[in-house]
Amino acid sequence: MEAEEERNREIYRAGAMPFSQLERDFSTTKTEYSKEWKAFERQWMRPAAIVAHMRAVDGK
Repeated sequence: MEAEEERNREIYRAGAMPFSQLERDFSTTKTEYSKEWKAFERQWMRPAAIVAHMRAVDGK
């Protein structure tokens, strides 16, 4: 998860809006993810949340 966080930060600092989405397999059962991964996905799917998160991280 730390590597994904850093990748998203690098994308944002380069001037683009990062987007993270959990992968789903193509089966009849739903893929279950931990609460941590679901929170991570939500953090990096919403532009307003991304900007707020990056301001908190970078202190800007």
